[in-house]
Amino acid sequence: MLVYRECRILEGAGLSKLDKNRQKSPEFDVKQIPMDQLVPGELVLEKDVVECRKAAIHAGDEIELPRVVQIGLWYYVRDGNHRIMAMKLLGRSEVSCRIQPHNPPPGYADYDTDQCHEAVERGYLGFNRVKLGSKADKESAYDKEDDSFEDLT
Repeated sequence: MLVYRECRILEGAGLSKLDKNRQKSPEFDVKQIPMDQLVPGELVLEKDVVECRKAAIHAGDEIELPRVVQIGLWYYVRDGNHRIMAMKLLGRSEVSCRIQPHNPPPGYADYDTDQCHEAVERGYLGFNRVKLGSKADKESAYDKEDDSFEDLT
């Protein structure tokens, strides 16, 4: 339990929400998914948070299962990128995940599918090429991505 106390100190670590999320999360199917079929929802992760998750997993602490949606042959990670990266660094070849239905509303952009395909095309399948850095590194990566969009106004 000491690991959780240390992790809660990390700003943005998200473990303080663990119990609340379990209570309000709907029941999803759980499946063992090979690491090479997982597509990260984030391409830059906070190293401190990954190390915290890694310590918790290594210690045998209970952690919330990552939540994914199946898109074709792949599983796009909606929640749990840091946990999956921690498992990858610990040498796990499979990850137990909660499978959320993928039902984008008709007539709306399908963000998950677009992001999943783009990440696969850029070589991130199986959490390859995911960078570990500081919170500032993560924010900087998203700022650069935002700058690449054309201003249509």
